[in-house]
Amino acid sequence: LAAPLQWNDGQRPRQAWLDEGTLAEVQPSPEGAAALRELDPEARLTPASPRVALWRLSKASAARLLPVLEARLPGHFAPVFHDEPSPASKLRVPAGGVLLWLHSPEQAAGLLKQHRLALKRDFGAGTLMIDSAPGEATLALAAALRADPRVRAVTPNWWLRASRR
Repeated sequence: LAAPLQWNDGQRPRQAWLDEGTLAEVQPSPEGAAALRELDPEARLTPASPRVALWRLSKASAARLLPVLEARLPGHFAPVFHDEPSPASKLRVPAGGVLLWLHSPEQAAGLLKQHRLALKRDFGAGTLMIDSAPGEATLALAAALRADPRVRAVTPNWWLRASRR
């Protein structure tokens, strides 16, 4: 697995390791499958959920394919990460959206306007879900909002593969 991504789970710093051999298709579609198979005809679909499909790549790396797929179908594909530097560890995908906790609920309107953000859901008490495209857009937005002094905590909205206990 590639070098770890640094991200914050609320206030807690965390790491995730990029899986170069797997891509996530958010909101799977025939167009997405066709675009991916055009670039990697031997890619194998690994059903994950109705919202996210995981594609195991044959030879191509996720880092090489993502920009090409993003140009063709913006916001449709995302990188796949692991919680530990092992392909057997828990999977996570930045599936779009950022969870945000503000120091004060009254700061929400100003923050949204200043950063030109689309509010997806207001949970009350200064807790918001901000809309963003899946993948790098989600990670970049979370990192940018973390620097705003009105923000108490922020985390990407991760899709996690369900596992049995």
